[in-house]
Amino acid sequence: MRFEQLHLFATILSCGSFAAAARLLHLSQPSITTSLSALEAEVGQRLLERTPGQRHPVRPTAAGEIFAGFARKALTDYRGMLSAVTLSSDAPQAPVRIGVTPTPGSSLLPVLTNKFREENPALTIQVKTFRGTELARRLKEGEFDLGVTGTRPQDDGIVFERFFYDPLVLIAPVRMGLTGPITLRELKRLPLVVRDASGNLMRLLIQALNRVGLSLERMNVVMQVSGNNDVLSSVTLGAGVGFVARSLLAANRENHDIMIVPVRRLQVTRYVYMLRRESSSFTGGMRLFWEYAMGTEWREHVFSYNTMML
Repeated sequence: MRFEQLHLFATILSCGSFAAAARLLHLSQPSITTSLSALEAEVGQRLLERTPGQRHPVRPTAAGEIFAGFARKALTDYRGMLSAVTLSSDAPQAPVRIGVTPTPGSSLLPVLTNKFREENPALTIQVKTFRGTELARRLKEGEFDLGVTGTRPQDDGIVFERFFYDPLVLIAPVRMGLTGPITLRELKRLPLVVRDASGNLMRLLIQALNRVGLSLERMNVVMQVSGNNDVLSSVTLGAGVGFVARSLLAANRENHDIMIVPVRRLQVTRYVYMLRRESSSFTGGMRLFWEYAMGTEWREHVFSYNTMML
């Protein structure tokens, strides 16, 4: 049995489907199916329930539940080994320098880096925030080691992976009494707080609206603010409704004055990417942080939705 098989099995469970796991692991769906079948043949038990044609997440069998526990422990032990080996040298470890764009920097990175520091106290993490248009350039110039952004990189010389599903959701003050899901016609009439149209989040929202036959010009826009957190603050204070990254709500889970309102036919898909320079060595603290970010443990008990749904 290979380590990659354990990782594949855990990824299928985390993603909820073979197709999502295939996209995350950069494999074809038939390859995923073949690898799982080989694993089940080796174990001698069926590990996952298949429901063709059903829109339900894959679920482990009774044997799969047992196997999953051991697989997760093995993956945790692997990361522990990687950490111990990384820190075994007498030479001090260089800080892991991370550049991040504002939205994941305000909601995602605090959770990720805090959990990483708890498990790897001997490693230093340094985080700086940059505008999305600057991040790739500064990474290529060596200003930091790893990048985190919600914009898919287009630059040569950069290696990247999707590691976090963070869609935009519509939020509204609880006192508005919206029960949801609402229709597109109802959305069109609501007072809407938006961001600057040049930002990545607004571009994604405008594209999603266009796909369902709406445009921002036809919406009831009552306020334009600077950033994601400003939308959240304005909605909390009763200025209207607005779209924010769902991870932001996890960072503000004590805020009971707002609620998510589903909108029929409208889905604003968004991913967060981890970046590094292709030409740089990928060892030590850099690799340890990357492997940790791709895992699932740090997400648990903080984010209330499937952040691996790729």
